[in-house]
This record gives sequence, structure tokens and C-alpha cells, in this order.
Amino acid sequence: MSNIPRLIITLLLLLFPFVASGVHADAETERHSPEEFISELVDYAALKDTSEHYRAELLEVARRFARTHSELTGDEAFQGKIDARIVSASALTTTAFDKGLDPTDPKLYEKMLDLQRHAAKVRARVFNFVTGLIEKALEADTDRARLLTAATAFAKSYGEMKNDDSFHQRIEHIVATLPSSDLSSDDEILQAFQEAMLEDNSLVKKFIVTKLGARAKPFITKLIDEAVSPITPATRKNELLATAMNLAKSYGEMRGDQSFHKSIHRRTFTARLSKPVASEPTGAGGRHEVHTPEATLTIINIFTPDNIVIKRGETVRWVNHDKVAHVIGTFDFLSDGHFFAPHIAPSREFEFTFTEAGDYYYICYIHKSMIGKIQVE
Repeated sequence: MSNIPRLIITLLLLLFPFVASGVHADAETERHSPEEFISELVDYAALKDTSEHYRAELLEVARRFARTHSELTGDEAFQGKIDARIVSASALTTTAFDKGLDPTDPKLYEKMLDLQRHAAKVRARVFNFVTGLIEKALEADTDRARLLTAATAFAKSYGEMKNDDSFHQRIEHIVATLPSSDLSSDDEILQAFQEAMLEDNSLVKKFIVTKLGARAKPFITKLIDEAVSPITPATRKNELLATAMNLAKSYGEMRGDQSFHKSIHRRTFTARLSKPVASEPTGAGGRHEVHTPEATLTIINIFTPDNIVIKRGETVRWVNHDKVAHVIGTFDFLSDGHFFAPHIAPSREFEFTFTEAGDYYYICYIHKSMIGKIQVE
């Protein structure tokens, strides 16, 4: 639980647009207490090979966060220790350092990139620290209110330093929309996760998967079972399938187990298709044919048939009767094999011979709602 999967961190970074030059690899993903985090900032700044720009940024964050920590806890002794260490680390800078940039400097562009790189590193550290506090607050047997207050206060302090309140506002929004820690019923869990999906709130998604624990897999399976029931309305069906797929994805990322995510994604994909039919070669040359009909008010962007079963070694031909082009290819995360048609213009065709058995899930990469499946026996 101490390490956040790299993909989750990448998704979370979207909430805080701070990567000036794509640099965030230096960020720590392990959660720290405020004292540990602030001390670590000074530790990095005190390294002799730390650049002047990076040192200045680290020490300024450490100074402000030590003051914020003192205001939150009344621990002035810790702030005094950090202030003394900051003075010591600052002495390592042997040349005159000014955050300002000289517009006549021939190395101005170089220095600007350097500043951006180091600022991005520090921002990534700050982001992971603050979101780590929120993650901790979502766990059982923690002082939730204290941790969330601290997360908001540190985000505000950093925003004041950078003269940019967007991060603070985003953290405040996340905190305000967090679900209750005592989610008890399946309906409450479902609603909380769906709200997290709408907010693209990976913190809450992770919390809910953690709360479900061993119940996660049967809970997700139950959602799909309800979705595919013939009495489930279409809107409810799509809602449940999307939720099940997102839950399975979060579960797979957290547990390092993509096999379950893949199996659930296959089920949600198949649930949107017609029932499989054993296809008979009817096209020219004994080929199976799949058509993309011309769009009408009621028919738009579909394959027909969309779910067929064929024999190994047989060929499928896609015929485009539509007035727009389609780009057809396998959804490789789900499929047992691969094919790709980069451009099927109106009135044109594409064909592929399936030499290997397996399930081939495919989509139109222009019109993502167009999906189909070829089962090769």
C-alpha cells in the first residue's frame, strides 16, 4: 500500500498541470509525514551536487511548509530546526544567485529551461506529498479531519509561493467531494465510485477498491451480471458496464493484476454486441462479410453483423457502405491476435485472413462506439 502504481500517479498528475517539460520522474511515490517530507526537501538541497536553482526551490518550499506545519501543530521547535538547516544549506551556494533572469543573457533560454525543469521536480514532490496525506485520510483508523486540513493548508502554502491558487483549489475540491469513510451499502459504494469517475478522481477510486478488499471481484462481477440481465434498461446497462470496467481497471492497477481487468473488459465489450452467430461464407471468393451501413437517423456507426464465429484460415471482408471513412483494428489489450486497416474509404473494402484461433475484439479508431468481434475456431 505504500507505493502508488505509476499509472495512477500519471492520472493524478492531470489534476495539477505542473509538468513544464515532462519532468516528474524525480517525484517520490512513498507517503511521508509532514516532518519527514520537509526534512527530505532540506536533505536534497544540502547535497553538494544539487543545482542552485533546485536548491533555492527546495529550500523555499521547506521554509514555507515548516511554517505551515508550525501553524497547524504549534510545533515551533521543528520550525526552528528547519530554519537553521536552511541557513546551513543556503551557504553551499558559492555564487551570487538571483531568481531573476537577465533578458540580455545569451544563456537565457538555457536558464529558463533549467528553472522549469527543477520547478517541475519540486511541484511533483509537493503533489505526491499532499495527495499522500489525502490517501492516508481515507484509510481506516486515521485522524481524517487533521490530515485533510493539513493537505489543504500545504496546498494553499505552495500556491501562495507560486502565486497560483489552482492546485489549492483542486485539492479543496477533492477534499470537499470525498465520500464518507463509512460507506456501508453496495448502493453507496456504487454511487461514490460513479461520482469519482465523473470527477476523474483516482484517489477516491483507490479508496473504494481498498475498502471493498476481497469483495472487489464479486462486486464487479455482480455489476456485470445485472447489466446483462434482459430486464435491465439500456441506460442502466451502459452505466453499470462502464462502472464495472473502471472498477476492474483500478483494481488491476492497484494489485498489479491485469488479468482480472482484461477478463472484465472482455465481458463489458461483449455485452455491447449482438449475440454471436456462426457465419457462413457468402461474399465473393467464399469470404465472410461485415458491412458498415450508410448512416441514417436510427443507424449510425455500426458493424453488421458485429459478432461472428468463423473457422481458422477463413477470410473476413469489411465493406464500407457509409459516406465516411473508417479505421478498423483490433483492441490489442483484449485480443488474441492483431489486424489493422488504416483507411477504408467510402465504397472500399478491407479483408483479413485469420490464420490463428482466438477472439479478436476490434473497433473503429475514428468512431469509438463502433465495435465488433471475430471468434476464430
